[in-house]
Amino acid sequence: MSYTPEDGPVPGDRIPGPDPVAAPDGGFAPPVSDAPPTQAAMPVPPPGAPQSFAPPQSFAPPQAQQPQFQQQPQFAVQPPVPGYGPPPNGYAPPMPSGGYYGPPMPQKTNGMAVTGLVMGIISLVFFWAWFYGVLIGILAIIFSSVGISQTNRTGQAGKGMAIAGLVCSLIAVAFFIIVVATVASYLS
Repeated sequence: MSYTPEDGPVPGDRIPGPDPVAAPDGGFAPPVSDAPPTQAAMPVPPPGAPQSFAPPQSFAPPQAQQPQFQQQPQFAVQPPVPGYGPPPNGYAPPMPSGGYYGPPMPQKTNGMAVTGLVMGIISLVFFWAWFYGVLIGILAIIFSSVGISQTNRTGQAGKGMAIAGLVCSLIAVAFFIIVVATVASYLS
């Protein structure tokens, strides 16, 4: 596609005529303002001359004055509130609840109780398997009973798990007995 003047200006093209921002000598013109200037204009070096960034000689920093502080009013020292003074004889106050040893350790859970619960759940799932369901159910009853007696004797945690394992295994064995009785009555 070719460009013709009738198409109009293309972005990036220079519009003919005077540049409203450029000064006649090629530099940039200062902004036009009706307000009177407040400082003397700095001389602009000619193009190509090295630029110096030093402040003009007429520049002087404002004189720093020491701030004057007023005397603060003096207040009488009040005696400490009773009960909140320094500790007697330079000792630190006692540590609150627990001392230097920290909180007590949590109780350990009885392993037999956990084993009884796991085997009781497995026996409930596999009560229909002829050999495995009954064997796992009987082992779960044994482990849960031992877990209950150990938690009563030692005070360990896990008595609830042992009771749940015992209940699950008894239900599984009862289901197994019902299934065997039903099948035996059907076959005879």
